Amino acid sequence: MKFESLFDDWMCLPGPTGPTGPVGPIGLAGPTGPVGPGAMMYKNTIISLYSNQMQSIPMNGFIEFDNNHVIVGNSFHAPGSSEIWVWTPGLYLVYYNIYHVDPCQFALYKNDTFIVNGSSVGSIEGTSQSTITFVLRLANDDCTYETGIQTPPSACKLQLINKSDTMVSLVDAESANNGLPQVSATISLVLLHK
Repeated sequence: MKFESLFDDWMCLPGPTGPTGPVGPIGLAGPTGPVGPGAMMYKNTIISLYSNQMQSIPMNGFIEFDNNHVIVGNSFHAPGSSEIWVWTPGLYLVYYNIYHVDPCQFALYKNDTFIVNGSSVGSIEGTSQSTITFVLRLANDDCTYETGIQTPPSACKLQLINKSDTMVSLVDAESANNGLPQVSATISLVLLHK
Protein backbone atom coordinates (compact mmCIF):
# COMPACT_ATOMS: atom_id res chain seq x y z
CA MET A 1 0.00 0.00 0.00
CA LYS A 2 1.37 3.36 -0.93
CA PHE A 3 1.90 6.15 1.64
CA GLU A 4 -0.57 8.42 -0.14
CA SER A 5 -3.32 5.80 0.27
CA LEU A 6 -2.57 5.31 4.00
CA PHE A 7 -2.61 9.07 4.50
CA ASP A 8 -5.96 9.39 2.72
CA ASP A 9 -7.47 6.56 4.84
CA TRP A 10 -6.16 8.14 8.05
CA MET A 11 -7.63 11.55 7.12
CA CYS A 12 -11.10 10.01 6.76
CA LEU A 13 -11.21 8.45 10.23
CA PRO A 14 -13.65 10.27 12.51
CA GLY A 15 -12.29 11.58 15.77
CA PRO A 16 -13.69 13.44 18.76
CA THR A 17 -15.13 16.91 18.15
CA GLY A 18 -12.79 19.68 19.23
CA PRO A 19 -13.66 22.69 21.37
CA THR A 20 -15.69 25.56 19.91
CA GLY A 21 -13.53 28.31 18.48
CA PRO A 22 -13.77 32.02 19.35
CA VAL A 23 -16.67 34.12 18.06
CA GLY A 24 -15.86 35.86 14.78
CA PRO A 25 -16.01 39.62 14.22
CA ILE A 26 -19.37 41.37 14.05
CA GLY A 27 -20.51 41.98 10.49
CA LEU A 28 -21.27 45.41 9.07
CA ALA A 29 -24.77 46.69 9.67
CA GLY A 30 -27.02 47.16 6.70
CA PRO A 31 -28.86 50.39 5.87
CA THR A 32 -31.19 51.61 8.58
CA GLY A 33 -34.71 52.74 7.71
CA PRO A 34 -37.35 54.52 9.75
CA VAL A 35 -38.11 52.97 13.13
CA GLY A 36 -41.87 53.26 12.78
CA PRO A 37 -44.64 55.27 11.14
CA GLY A 38 -43.59 58.91 10.96
CA ALA A 39 -40.33 58.19 12.79
CA MET A 40 -37.15 59.76 11.50
CA MET A 41 -34.27 57.79 12.96
CA TYR A 42 -31.21 57.22 10.82
CA LYS A 43 -27.78 55.93 11.72
CA ASN A 44 -25.99 58.77 9.91
CA THR A 45 -26.76 62.48 9.83
CA ILE A 46 -24.84 64.63 7.36
CA ILE A 47 -25.72 68.09 6.13
CA SER A 48 -23.67 70.23 3.73
CA LEU A 49 -24.89 73.63 2.52
CA TYR A 50 -23.42 76.51 0.54
CA SER A 51 -24.21 79.85 -1.04
CA ASN A 52 -22.99 81.30 -4.34
CA GLN A 53 -24.70 84.64 -3.72
CA MET A 54 -23.38 87.97 -2.57
CA GLN A 55 -24.97 88.80 0.79
CA SER A 56 -25.00 91.81 3.08
CA ILE A 57 -25.40 90.49 6.62
CA PRO A 58 -26.50 93.11 9.20
CA MET A 59 -25.26 93.05 12.77
CA ASN A 60 -26.96 90.07 14.48
CA GLY A 61 -28.21 88.90 11.07
CA PHE A 62 -27.77 85.40 9.65
CA ILE A 63 -26.06 83.89 6.62
CA GLU A 64 -28.53 82.33 4.18
CA PHE A 65 -27.61 79.20 2.25
CA ASP A 66 -29.21 78.89 -1.17
CA ASN A 67 -27.95 75.39 -2.02
CA ASN A 68 -28.30 72.03 -0.30
CA HIS A 69 -25.31 69.94 -1.33
CA VAL A 70 -26.04 66.91 0.89
CA ILE A 71 -28.77 66.24 3.45
CA VAL A 72 -28.87 62.75 4.97
CA GLY A 73 -30.61 61.54 8.10
CA ASN A 74 -32.11 63.59 10.88
CA SER A 75 -31.56 67.10 9.52
CA PHE A 76 -33.30 69.65 7.33
CA HIS A 77 -32.66 72.95 5.55
CA ALA A 78 -34.92 74.90 3.20
CA PRO A 79 -32.83 76.42 0.35
CA GLY A 80 -32.55 80.19 0.74
CA SER A 81 -32.99 80.14 4.51
CA SER A 82 -30.54 80.53 7.39
CA GLU A 83 -32.03 77.84 9.65
CA ILE A 84 -30.42 74.41 9.92
CA TRP A 85 -32.50 71.82 11.81
CA VAL A 86 -31.02 68.75 13.55
CA TRP A 87 -33.00 66.43 15.82
CA THR A 88 -30.54 63.77 16.95
CA PRO A 89 -28.48 64.54 20.08
CA GLY A 90 -24.81 63.62 19.81
CA LEU A 91 -21.36 64.84 18.83
CA TYR A 92 -21.16 66.64 15.46
CA LEU A 93 -18.12 67.64 13.47
CA VAL A 94 -18.85 71.18 12.26
CA TYR A 95 -16.97 73.07 9.53
CA TYR A 96 -17.74 76.44 8.02
CA ASN A 97 -16.01 78.89 5.71
CA ILE A 98 -17.04 82.48 5.00
CA TYR A 99 -15.61 84.62 2.17
CA HIS A 100 -16.05 88.23 3.32
CA VAL A 101 -14.84 91.67 2.22
CA ASP A 102 -15.18 93.39 5.61
CA PRO A 103 -13.61 92.83 9.02
CA CYS A 104 -16.00 90.49 10.80
CA GLN A 105 -16.84 87.94 13.44
CA PHE A 106 -19.34 85.10 12.96
CA ALA A 107 -20.45 82.36 15.35
CA LEU A 108 -22.83 79.42 15.48
CA TYR A 109 -26.13 80.43 17.11
CA LYS A 110 -28.26 77.75 18.78
CA ASN A 111 -32.04 77.90 19.32
CA ASP A 112 -32.26 81.72 19.07
CA THR A 113 -30.56 81.97 22.45
CA PHE A 114 -26.98 80.72 22.70
CA ILE A 115 -23.71 81.37 20.94
CA VAL A 116 -21.92 78.00 20.81
CA ASN A 117 -18.67 78.24 22.79
CA GLY A 118 -15.59 77.91 20.60
CA SER A 119 -17.50 78.57 17.35
CA SER A 120 -16.58 82.22 16.69
CA VAL A 121 -14.29 83.04 13.79
CA GLY A 122 -13.45 86.18 11.86
CA SER A 123 -10.83 88.60 10.68
CA ILE A 124 -9.69 92.09 11.67
CA GLU A 125 -8.94 92.78 8.00
CA GLY A 126 -11.07 93.01 4.90
CA THR A 127 -11.20 90.58 2.02
CA SER A 128 -10.31 87.13 3.30
CA GLN A 129 -11.76 83.76 4.22
CA SER A 130 -12.60 82.80 7.79
CA THR A 131 -12.72 79.07 8.51
CA ILE A 132 -13.25 76.94 11.61
CA THR A 133 -13.66 73.25 12.44
CA PHE A 134 -14.84 72.05 15.85
CA VAL A 135 -16.93 69.38 17.59
CA LEU A 136 -20.42 70.40 18.72
CA ARG A 137 -22.19 68.53 21.51
CA LEU A 138 -25.99 68.54 21.20
CA ALA A 139 -27.84 67.28 24.29
CA ASN A 140 -31.45 66.10 24.49
CA ASP A 141 -32.38 69.54 25.87
CA ASP A 142 -30.94 71.20 22.75
CA CYS A 143 -33.40 69.34 20.49
CA THR A 144 -36.57 70.77 22.07
CA TYR A 145 -37.02 73.94 19.95
CA GLU A 146 -40.44 73.88 18.24
CA THR A 147 -40.13 73.46 14.47
CA GLY A 148 -43.71 74.41 13.59
CA ILE A 149 -44.20 71.20 11.61
CA GLN A 150 -45.70 67.85 12.55
CA THR A 151 -42.61 65.68 12.05
CA PRO A 152 -40.37 66.39 13.82
CA PRO A 153 -42.23 68.71 16.22
CA SER A 154 -38.96 69.73 17.90
CA ALA A 155 -35.30 69.94 16.93
CA CYS A 156 -32.20 72.06 17.43
CA LYS A 157 -32.09 75.21 15.28
CA LEU A 158 -28.61 76.33 14.18
CA GLN A 159 -27.65 79.52 12.31
CA LEU A 160 -24.46 81.44 11.50
CA ILE A 161 -24.83 84.89 13.07
CA ASN A 162 -22.90 88.10 12.38
CA LYS A 163 -21.53 89.30 15.73
CA SER A 164 -19.60 92.20 14.18
CA ASP A 165 -20.46 95.81 15.04
CA THR A 166 -21.41 96.53 11.43
CA MET A 167 -22.85 94.98 8.30
CA VAL A 168 -20.61 92.39 6.61
CA SER A 169 -20.63 91.65 2.90
CA LEU A 170 -20.04 88.14 1.60
CA VAL A 171 -18.80 87.93 -1.97
CA ASP A 172 -18.96 85.33 -4.69
CA ALA A 173 -15.81 86.69 -6.42
CA GLU A 174 -17.51 86.57 -9.82
CA SER A 175 -15.61 88.68 -12.33
CA ALA A 176 -14.05 88.53 -15.76
CA ASN A 177 -11.20 86.47 -14.32
CA ASN A 178 -13.46 83.95 -12.54
CA GLY A 179 -15.63 81.95 -14.90
CA LEU A 180 -17.17 79.63 -12.30
CA PRO A 181 -19.63 80.55 -9.58
CA GLN A 182 -17.67 80.76 -6.34
CA VAL A 183 -18.87 79.83 -2.88
CA SER A 184 -19.42 82.81 -0.56
CA ALA A 185 -20.29 80.67 2.49
CA THR A 186 -20.44 76.97 3.31
CA ILE A 187 -21.28 74.86 6.36
CA SER A 188 -21.15 71.10 7.00
CA LEU A 189 -22.24 69.01 9.99
CA VAL A 190 -21.51 65.28 10.37
CA LEU A 191 -22.82 63.17 13.26
CA LEU A 192 -19.80 61.45 14.82
CA HIS A 193 -21.35 59.73 17.81
CA LYS A 194 -24.81 59.44 19.38
